[in-house]
Amino acid sequence: MNEPVFLKAPHTFVVEEIPLFSPSGEGEHLYVWLEHAGWGTRRVLRYLREALGLREVQVGYAGLKDTHATVRQWISLQGVSPDAIQQAIHGDGIKVLEMRFHRHKLRVGKLRGNRFSLYLPGLTATHLQTLRKGRIPNRYGPQRFRGDAVERGRAWIRGGKRPRRRVERFWVSAYQAWLFQLLLERRVQEGTWDRALPGDFVRMGDRGWFRPVSAEDLPGEASPAGMLPGSRLTLATGHPGALEREVLAQEGWREADLRRWPVRGTRRPFVLPIRHVKYVGSWLTFELPPGGYATVVLSALGISWEEHLARAPEP
Repeated sequence: MNEPVFLKAPHTFVVEEIPLFSPSGEGEHLYVWLEHAGWGTRRVLRYLREALGLREVQVGYAGLKDTHATVRQWISLQGVSPDAIQQAIHGDGIKVLEMRFHRHKLRVGKLRGNRFSLYLPGLTATHLQTLRKGRIPNRYGPQRFRGDAVERGRAWIRGGKRPRRRVERFWVSAYQAWLFQLLLERRVQEGTWDRALPGDFVRMGDRGWFRPVSAEDLPGEASPAGMLPGSRLTLATGHPGALEREVLAQEGWREADLRRWPVRGTRRPFVLPIRHVKYVGSWLTFELPPGGYATVVLSALGISWEEHLARAPEP
C-alpha cells in the first residue's frame, strides 16, 4: 500500500502556540492573539509595524511560524491601543481573536510548545504506534538549512564578526544547527541519541538549565543535549565530548577556536517528545516543545510532504 503524502497548505496545516503564561491585563504592551493563514510570522510582523508606525523593538513574538499554515499565536505591541489594532487589520487572512495588556514584551522562546493539526488521510495503526512511542530524534527541518545558509554561516563565523542583521543571525544559527545535526546523526548511528552517557549535558523536562552528568548521577529520564557551538559553550566530557570534538574537527575547528566565535552558543536536546497524539476524521493532532518541527515527525513516519494549494475540511 502506498504511503500517504502530506499536502502542506494553510487549509491542511494548523499551528497553534501553547503559551508559557497568560497576559496579566495591565501594562504598556498589548498582546494580540492572532490567526493568520498563508502569511508567516515575519510577514505579519512587517505588516503590523508598517500599519501602526512601530519600530522593530516595539514588537515581540515567541516563535516564527510557517507561511504554508493557518497559525494562531501571540504578538506583543508596545504603546498600541485595541482600537488601533482593529483599524489596522481589515481581514486579508488575519483575524484578531483576543487582546490583553501585559507589563513586558513577548520574547522569543517564551512558549510551552506548539500544537499541530495536519489533514492526513490514510494513516495506519503502525504510524500511530510510532507516534505514541513519544520519542524521535530531534532533527531540524529542511527549512532550517534553506538556500546557502550553512555555507554563509560558516564563512561568517570564520570572519569573526558579530551577526547583527536578521539574515546574518539566520546564517550563523543555520551553521550551528548543521553542526548539531552532524553530532545527532553520530549518536543515532551508535544508538545513544535517547539516553544520557557519562559526560553528557542533560536537561530535566522541557525547560531549565543544562547540566553535566557523571556515571554516578545519570538520570534515567533526562534527554542528552548536543552542542550549538559558541564562545560560552562548555563541551561535554568522556565519550560525548569526544564526539563533539570530532564533529568540530571535521569542520576544521579546535575547541580553543570556539572562544573567538561571535555567538555564545547553547545546547539542544537530542530527543523530541511527541505528546497528546490524536487521529480523528483524517486530522492528526500532536504537541511538540519549542524548536520541534512537524515535518521531522512526518519524516520519522516515512511520510513525504510538499507545499500545495490543496483544501481540506476545517479541523
